[in-house]
Amino acid sequence: VEMLAESEEPPNVRLLGGDDVLKWLRDDFMLASTAAGLREADVLELRAAAERLDDTLLVTEEMVVSLLTP
Repeated sequence: VEMLAESEEPPNVRLLGGDDVLKWLRDDFMLASTAAGLREADVLELRAAAERLDDTLLVTEEMVVSLLTP
């Protein structure tokens, strides 16, 4: 989120995260404010995953994305 905010021409980012990660983001006021600004600018899209994301592939008609667990 901080890197997106500092970028002069940020890419569009879609983030799929667990509830615990999104709650952590929301609890940090400055980070949450930055994320809200990026969402308003249509740079960042956040979604909560319904289940654990370990070793998961997200497959669409246009792409395949490997989800990594930090």
